[in-house]
Amino acid sequence: MSGINCDALSVRARTAYRRLLCELALDRCWFCDARASGFQNLCQGCERDLPWIRTGCVTCGEPMASGRVCGACTKRPPPWSRASVALRYELPVDHLIQRFKYHQDAAAGRLCGALLSASLPQGERGWVMPVPMHRSRLLQRGSNHARRLASDLVRARRLPGLVIARRVRETAPQHALDARERRRNLRGAFAVEPPPDGADSVILVDDIVTTGETLRALASACHRAGYQNITIVCVARGGGR
Repeated sequence: MSGINCDALSVRARTAYRRLLCELALDRCWFCDARASGFQNLCQGCERDLPWIRTGCVTCGEPMASGRVCGACTKRPPPWSRASVALRYELPVDHLIQRFKYHQDAAAGRLCGALLSASLPQGERGWVMPVPMHRSRLLQRGSNHARRLASDLVRARRLPGLVIARRVRETAPQHALDARERRRNLRGAFAVEPPPDGADSVILVDDIVTTGETLRALASACHRAGYQNITIVCVARGGGR
C-alpha cells in the first residue's frame, strides 16, 4: 500500500463507524424501533399515542378537563405556584421511566429529558433544582436521575443553571407509606441554600409526581431559604392521591 497512510485510514474508519452507531441509536424510535421523526427517539405514531396530559390542574398536573385548580389543591394548596407535567404514568411511559431510573438506559434518559423540557411553558424562567438524593441512596443507585433531567432542562431551555439542595437525612421509600406517613417521613429531610444572586424563582425537577409530598417538602424548604416563586416540572403524573 505504497503512498497510503494506513493510520489516517484507520482514524477515518473509526470516525465513520462511530457516526454510524450514533445515527442508528438516535434515529430509531425508543418504543417501536421505527424511524424517529418527532421528539428525540420517537416516531410520529408513538408520539401521537403517548398518554399526554392535554389539560390538567395548574398547580399539581392532575389530568382534568377544565385545566384549572383541582379539588385536592383547593382543599390543601401546595407550596408552589404552578406545575408542568407532560404525561400520565401508565404504559408505555412507566416502562420508559423505569428503564431510565433503574437501568441507566441512556436513550430512555434522553427521551425523558426531551419530554420534560418540552412540557415547561415558553417564557418560564428560574434556577433549576433537582430533587436531591441522600448520599447512601446515590451510592446504591449510581446516579441521581432528577439531576440528569434538570441538566437537560437547563441546556434545552437555556435557563440560568442548577442549584443543588441536600437531603440531610435518609428517608424510607415513599411508595410503601400512606399519605400521613409520607409527610412525617419527609419532615426536615431537605436543606436549601439561599437563592443565588438575589434571585427568587426556582423550578423543581423530578421524574414523577404522585402524592406530591416529596415536592411539597422540598418547596417548603425553598420558601424558608428565600425563594418566593416556585414551579414544579415532571415527566409524568402518577396516581395514589
